Amino acid sequence: MSASTMKLILALLSTLFGFAVLEIAARIYLTQYADAEAFSRFATLEQYREQEDAVPWPFGLFTPHRYIGYIGVPNLVEEQNRHNSWGFRGEEITVPKPEGEFRIACLGASTTYSVAVPDYRKSYPAVLEANLQTRGFGNVTVVNSGIPGWSSFETMINYLLRIQELDPDLIIIHQGFGDVMTRVVWPPEAYRGDNSGYFSQMFAVRPTPFYERSTFIRMVLVQSGQILPPSTFGKNVFNPAKTAYFVEFVEQFFAESFPSGIFESVPIAKMFNANPPTYFTRNTENLVSAARGRGVQPVLMTFAYNLAIGPYFRVDGFESAIAEHNDIMRDIARRLDVPLLDMAKLVPQAPRYWSPDGIHLSEAGVAVKAGLVERFLVERNLVAGPSQ
Repeated sequence: MSASTMKLILALLSTLFGFAVLEIAARIYLTQYADAEAFSRFATLEQYREQEDAVPWPFGLFTPHRYIGYIGVPNLVEEQNRHNSWGFRGEEITVPKPEGEFRIACLGASTTYSVAVPDYRKSYPAVLEANLQTRGFGNVTVVNSGIPGWSSFETMINYLLRIQELDPDLIIIHQGFGDVMTRVVWPPEAYRGDNSGYFSQMFAVRPTPFYERSTFIRMVLVQSGQILPPSTFGKNVFNPAKTAYFVEFVEQFFAESFPSGIFESVPIAKMFNANPPTYFTRNTENLVSAARGRGVQPVLMTFAYNLAIGPYFRVDGFESAIAEHNDIMRDIARRLDVPLLDMAKLVPQAPRYWSPDGIHLSEAGVAVKAGLVERFLVERNLVAGPSQ
């Protein structure tokens, strides 16, 4: 063996040894010393499941569904979180509904699920139930049927196929940012009433690429902005259509490369202008009609957000889109005579009530939200007591 070949082999072995040391160090740091924020930024699904005290990770919460795309994993018990046999966050639901029970179903997405609150007992529907029972409505049950990532498309199908079986007396319809996401579609002709311009396939968790299996390489790629954190929901959990660009926007935004690619010629605001919230309006109206057709009382709720905190709102178009959706809720309430809780005008803007994205409420914010809903329902005489 020549001297040059020997040097090459030694250099290769040295490189492999150095990489092995870095990989071991990275894994020890991530599993033993990283705080919750760093862990959620760099960990894979497998590492989440191995880490007993890890913060909740959305991917393990969901399972495919034939018609809705995905639902919550039925009977999940994970640290402070729990799903019932329907895959809804919370305690088990009795079916058929017991005589005398007044049942409320909270419809929506991650803000209904209360994704920033690890303890299911402190989600907004759970706190609402506790508040109403404390007030004397001991016969009230509140179902948390919100699933992160859903828009009014999934919420409508969920009501028709699943919530109706629970025989609710009242539903609270709360949608906002998820429907804004479905409008980030181009070209405009791909924006359709079946949402096929946004979703191309059924729910699926993206397989972890081989190079991301290395903790060290993954950390370098995430830190440098070359890939999104493994915990990024949209990129990894559902399959966007080729005409959907919200996930690409998120990738660019957090890699600080926005605007590039399609956004250089088609700004987000232009997509919103070309894709009006027609389907959000239609889906919400259909939900109201479907509920009333079965004698169920619908209640609408506007979407609260924090402009000062939310990073997305620094991009032209997002604020006006959310405001547009809230105006639609107010308009539907007027036209169809539906009770409306204008949450967007009521939730305090102090940072302690919000998670860092300015969209999801913190535990303190969720408690405020539940209190506002409780007072609204009682003051409007929308909840029936045990003797009524």
